Amino acid sequence: MGRFDIFGGGGDDVTQQQQDDVVEDKQLTRQEKAKEEKEAQLRGIVDILLAGGYFRARISSLSPFDRVVGGMAWSITASNVDVDVDLFFQENSNIGQRIKMSEELIKALHKMKCPYPLQPQQIHGEDYPNLFPIIQWLVKKVIETREETGDLLRLYSESQFGKNYQMPVDSDFSSKVSVAKTYAEEVGERYKPLRRFKRQKSAAPSFHSTLLEYGKLNRMKSAAAAPEKKQSEKAAKLEAALG
Repeated sequence: MGRFDIFGGGGDDVTQQQQDDVVEDKQLTRQEKAKEEKEAQLRGIVDILLAGGYFRARISSLSPFDRVVGGMAWSITASNVDVDVDLFFQENSNIGQRIKMSEELIKALHKMKCPYPLQPQQIHGEDYPNLFPIIQWLVKKVIETREETGDLLRLYSESQFGKNYQMPVDSDFSSKVSVAKTYAEEVGERYKPLRRFKRQKSAAPSFHSTLLEYGKLNRMKSAAAAPEKKQSEKAAKLEAALG
């Protein structure tokens, strides 16, 4: 009986140890899986921020909080929405600064009428599943703002650039314009109308008399007479042929 108790008790201890090991392995596997999912969610948020133009999100030396919250603060500022909230973001901040920044972001999102609910603890707690749609919505706002103001900003930048600088094509065109302008003035001066006759004061002004003063009327008469001359020559030939 004592032998049975010794072996039976030892077997129970071994079985309990194996069960503890299995439970511990399952917990480790669950933790690793949760960590992988969290990293995948962070990569998705970083990709959205990069697509929107926030390139500090790719700096791996920054903490996930700095990359995500910095992207949110940048998106709200780039949307040009008057939220009247202090969004001064400082990297490597302490817990108190993170909590205050999270609260300011929530105020800004409420004023922007964000359709997704969010709490400050979800921001500094890195709740990526709930942060993902909000960041996606903010980046869309940024892109819409760029489309609205893109043409205006481009025109403004080109006007500012043209005040102090010139493209090679523009400088070449300016030099050609000055040469062409000089040539056009010389041609106009050389072939300007010359007054050959002067109308008497007693003569009534008319269109033909004005042309006659500058020698234009004779040219018009000669040009009109040429077709009549050709037509008369053809008629004479036809009469001679019909004879």
